[in-house]
Amino acid sequence: MDFPKSNEYPENFQIRNTVKATNLQDLKLHREDARLATYEGCWTVPFIDENKLAMFGFYYIGPADKVKCFFCFVEIGLWVPEDNVLTEHLRWSPYCALINHKQTTNVAIDAKLLKSLLPEPSFDECGHGIQIRQSSYAERSELKKTYLSNILQIIKNISYNLLIRMKKTLTKH
Repeated sequence: MDFPKSNEYPENFQIRNTVKATNLQDLKLHREDARLATYEGCWTVPFIDENKLAMFGFYYIGPADKVKCFFCFVEIGLWVPEDNVLTEHLRWSPYCALINHKQTTNVAIDAKLLKSLLPEPSFDECGHGIQIRQSSYAERSELKKTYLSNILQIIKNISYNLLIRMKKTLTKH
């Protein structure tokens, strides 16, 4: 799935608690301090530190506790007390450029601290060892689920039609 580039958002795109802006570039969300400012006055989840969210690329979009990574566009919400910001980011977007030490436009408040907290780059393709709670999902995964469900139904229909044809062929001979 292709995600929009930062300048492909609609002209009226806005983020809560920010100055009205026409696109993400106007908000300078590549800067950690700008991402942190999106939480001011609206973040109400005491067990998830907005400083860590901003450090790992997230800015607040709401409603409730939904945040979005500026670098990979993953949206995460429904936080629970045992969640770890970095672990959840890796769970839902394992190829995020920021988290995987790739070159980005990120301007960190403390680049040395960020680097020390990030895991070593991994070449794991299958997500070995990551457990996903039943009630959890990445916001964009709903589209994928619908798409896969439709594909599965098409395969079932084709299989059924082939089976009927085979039975007719066998009964003729």
